[in-house]
Amino acid sequence: MNEKDTSRKAKLLIVAVFVIAAVFVGVNYVRNIPTEASASGGDRNASAHISSDSIVALYYRTTCPFCHEAMDFIDSTLQDEFPTIRIAKVNVANLKGAEKAEFDNFSQKNNLRAVPVFRVGNDFAVGFRLSESAPIYRNMLQKKLDAQPQYATY
Repeated sequence: MNEKDTSRKAKLLIVAVFVIAAVFVGVNYVRNIPTEASASGGDRNASAHISSDSIVALYYRTTCPFCHEAMDFIDSTLQDEFPTIRIAKVNVANLKGAEKAEFDNFSQKNNLRAVPVFRVGNDFAVGFRLSESAPIYRNMLQKKLDAQPQYATY
């Protein structure tokens, strides 16, 4: 085997590792946040502190292509389907002080290593792939709507 073949194999291996990592980051998982992880309720929804059970947010980074796909889906579809629910978009790179510490704590307790993180109350999904994520996001929002008290006027 000559030096050129070795160099080519090394480059292919590097590309394969990046492809596997990209696929892994794009895969969704949904998890319920343990009560003790959300007891502080200090995660950010816009700029207000709210209780963890009312949080509806997408945590993202501007450099993440999956995050942009998730934001596009939320803006073009979910906000129309669920007009009564406000979905905050939170750039984790801009978090500072107590908000950053709280998000870091939330991430550490839930073993989060990637964005986007779509959070609805005590449930969250990590990653975004339209075919898999769309029904998960919809189910999470519908669950929130179903849990809200319904009022009737007579």
